[in-house]
Amino acid sequence: MESKALFDESKTYRYSLKRIWDPHKGRVLFIMLNPSSANQDSEDRTSRRCLEFAKDLGFGSLEIVNLFAYIATDREELLQVSREEAIGPENENHIIRALNGADMVIAAWGENCKYHGRHKDIHELFKGYHLHCLGKTNKGFPKHPLYLNGNSQPIDYIKPERIVRRLIRTARNQERISKEGRAIHRDGEGGGDAWMWCSICHADYPITGSTACITCINKLVEEYHKEA
Repeated sequence: MESKALFDESKTYRYSLKRIWDPHKGRVLFIMLNPSSANQDSEDRTSRRCLEFAKDLGFGSLEIVNLFAYIATDREELLQVSREEAIGPENENHIIRALNGADMVIAAWGENCKYHGRHKDIHELFKGYHLHCLGKTNKGFPKHPLYLNGNSQPIDYIKPERIVRRLIRTARNQERISKEGRAIHRDGEGGGDAWMWCSICHADYPITGSTACITCINKLVEEYHKEA
């Protein structure tokens, strides 16, 4: 198994933990609360549990990132530093990079995401991404892997929003509609000439279920494979 871990120079923050056992299979991303003791050479209880789930779900690699990149074996230590220190200066860049390279994203940070008001960032941070979880707490937060049954299966947690704009009807647009077919809104009614803005290059494209056009998605995947 290939193992990788990305830390800052002071080893105060762990931004990413990767395990690759079959590069021909899909990649699953777990988003946790904060890193503990796992590194490129060893597992902790949480990373071991995530690894078990990843294999059981049929994936060939696992990546773990965290809402807080600050390394702490006791989560209460997060409250002893400032919000900015707990999150980490480069953390959100690594979260976005990991999101763009994953075939499935599983939220698993538990209820302590309320530390430093971090739960208020979740909607904006993951806007446009499809997140699953392996179960929800009574308060609606994604359950931590250590508190899940081994046969837990992914369910929807956050679905991407579709941002739709309407084009002015012209002969050219009518011809394009006839070739592409009718778009369907969330209410189930035909949207006719409904298109979307690409969230990366800002070009318009027919609704596909993604917030980015296929050209930008392919570029992001290529960049991720180069980094890996």
